[in-house]
Amino acid sequence: MDTEPELMEWERPKPVPQRQLIRITEYVPPYDDIPSIFRATCGDAKPWLELADSLFFQGAADLSYRMRDGVDSTLAFIHLRLVLNTWELKHEHKITAIAYLMSRWFEQFEIITPMRKFE
Repeated sequence: MDTEPELMEWERPKPVPQRQLIRITEYVPPYDDIPSIFRATCGDAKPWLELADSLFFQGAADLSYRMRDGVDSTLAFIHLRLVLNTWELKHEHKITAIAYLMSRWFEQFEIITPMRKFE
């Protein structure tokens, strides 16, 4: 995926301060700035969108992943958890942002065992 200049700041997760109020908008790109392939239901971003949706609805008890070079996994998971747990974003923005951020930070990500199973 090509990196658009205005989205360069999303190449690495941001540290999340403890016990401090934060603005969620500092931790997600604006919806309209996220590449359009992440706002579609098909195409190259579909696997990332499906992963983001699964994390939101089912969580992950066990997973397998490989980080991109230079990305801190602890920061990435704290950052993703913050975005997943916010009530400030519309659902579409949340899922799209999570999918986009995961695609920037992970080379591979797979949920082995979900926390909740829906049949």
